Amino acid sequence: MSREIVLNPQYEFLREFVEQLPERFAAEGECIHRGRNVLKIYTEQGHSLNVKRFKRPDFPNKFIYGWLRKPKCRRAYEYALELATMGFRTPDPVAWVVVRKWGIIRDSYLVTLQSDWLHFTEVASVYPAPESIPVVNAFVRYALSLHDAGVEHRDFNHSNILYRRNPESGDCEFELVDINRMRLHYRPLSKRECIVNLRRLFCPALPFLHILKYYADLRGWDHDEMLLKGIFLRLGFVRFKEHKHQVVEWLRGLFSHEGKK
Repeated sequence: MSREIVLNPQYEFLREFVEQLPERFAAEGECIHRGRNVLKIYTEQGHSLNVKRFKRPDFPNKFIYGWLRKPKCRRAYEYALELATMGFRTPDPVAWVVVRKWGIIRDSYLVTLQSDWLHFTEVASVYPAPESIPVVNAFVRYALSLHDAGVEHRDFNHSNILYRRNPESGDCEFELVDINRMRLHYRPLSKRECIVNLRRLFCPALPFLHILKYYADLRGWDHDEMLLKGIFLRLGFVRFKEHKHQVVEWLRGLFSHEGKK
């Protein structure tokens, strides 16, 4: 097997850890999430590191990510660097690692600094508590700034948004995570693109409606039109995700059955 490693020059002192990561990952590290992808935290050289091992690609993605598209870990790393140049925060990218067998991706890893910021989910879940409203409003202004800069996070779920209060100014600041699915248009998003992107926020209904209305206020858009389009697109997106999951499970069962013959 071969491996490809790209290390951020700022973290050259972590090279030994990164090079040993494929061997160490199974037995070491504090697991904080185990699902489609696995997330672990390591402490190395006084730094808390977040390591994400992506799910092994299914057929035909083994070939797509092996030859036609950049691996997810590489895309997330490069997007993080680009977002930083645009003035948007994401946990510092440290490295990406791809392990291949016969030229086909077997495992891939993304290493970033571990963030201690809070999940926006915590705010959305307690809305309309008085302390939640300023944070939600600050998030809407943040989303608008992303859209004006042409940033389209294609997994713009409230669980992929982190925030904190600036210790000096008290202002809310935000970070994006899980950024391997993203488009940078380098132009302001159109009205439809903005609403389509907001539909991905899987927060409860009340904060979602507040976000739509406040976003419309900041843009000078009609409230009723914004609410109608936002709700319609979100419902359609939810149904699409449900049907997609059913189709994926059916295909997995089909290939599993075929493999046993």
